[in-house]
Amino acid sequence: MKKILIFKKRREVGEIISDTFAFIRLEGQNLLKYIVRFAGIPLVLVIITASIYSINNDPEYNPIPQDTFNFINLFILLISALVYSALCYSITLNYIQSYINNQGQVHDADIRAGIKRNFMKIIGLILLTGIIMVVVVLISSFITGILGFLLGNLFWLVLLFFFVPIVYFFVVFSITYPISVFEGLPNSSVINQSFKLISSQWWVTFLALLVIGLIYIALIMVFNIPAFIYLFIQEFVSTQEYVYYEEAQIDWVELILNTFGVIAQYVLLSIQIIAGAFIYFNLNERKNFTGTLESIETIGQRES
Repeated sequence: MKKILIFKKRREVGEIISDTFAFIRLEGQNLLKYIVRFAGIPLVLVIITASIYSINNDPEYNPIPQDTFNFINLFILLISALVYSALCYSITLNYIQSYINNQGQVHDADIRAGIKRNFMKIIGLILLTGIIMVVVVLISSFITGILGFLLGNLFWLVLLFFFVPIVYFFVVFSITYPISVFEGLPNSSVINQSFKLISSQWWVTFLALLVIGLIYIALIMVFNIPAFIYLFIQEFVSTQEYVYYEEAQIDWVELILNTFGVIAQYVLLSIQIIAGAFIYFNLNERKNFTGTLESIETIGQRES
C-alpha cells in the first residue's frame, strides 16, 4: 500500500525537514518528470545562455567581450530563469495540491490547469516581492550608512541593522507562493496574509528555511565537486608543464561539468518549494486548524 504524507498538520522544524525529504523520496521521480515536461525548454535556455555568458566573459577565451551581445544574452538568461522559476513553483505546488486533494494520487489535468491558473500570478508575485526586497535593501543601506557615520566603532551593530530587515522580509515572503496557490488569493492580498500567518511563528520558519537552505547549498556543492576536481587537476598540470596555444580552445569537459552544476541549482529548487509548502501548512494549522477541522468532518461523514 502506498504511503501517503499528510500535509495539513502541525510540525516542528525537524519534522518539516524530514517530511520534505520523505515526500521527495516518495514523489520526487514523478515530480521531476512534470518539471522536465513543462519547464524543460526554459531550463535548456538557462543552461545555454549561462554557458555562453561564462565563455564570453572569460578572458582566456574572449579577451574583448562584446557588450551588446553580453546584454542580449544576459537579458535572455534572466527572462528564462524567471519563466523557469515561475513554472517550477507552479508545477511543484499544484502537484502537492493534487496529491492532497486525491489522497496521494496526482492527476495530469490538475497540473495543467494549475499552471494555466497560477503561472502569471507567480511571475507577478516574484516581481512584486523582488521590488519590495530591493526597496528594503536600499532603505537598510541608507539607515546603515547613517548609523555607520554616527557609530563608526560599533561595526557589528551597524551590520545588524542592515541584515535584520532583509532577513525578516525574506522569511515572510517565503510562504507567499504556497498562499497564492493553495488559497487562490490575488497578489494584493497574499503578502498581507503571509504577515498574518507568520506573525507568531517567525523563528520556527526562519530555522526551517535556514536548515533547508544549508542542505540546498550542500547538495549544489556536491554536484559541483567533479568540476572542482577537474579544475584542480588542470591547474596542477599547467604548473608542471606550460603549453602555448595561439588561440585558446573551449574546454568542453569543464563546460559540461559546470552545466551539471547549473542543472542541479535549478532542479533542486523544488526542495525549497516543497519545504515552503510544509511550512505553510504548519503555520496555517497553528492559526486556523484547517487540517483538524477537515479530519473531524471526515470522521463525521464516516459515522453518518
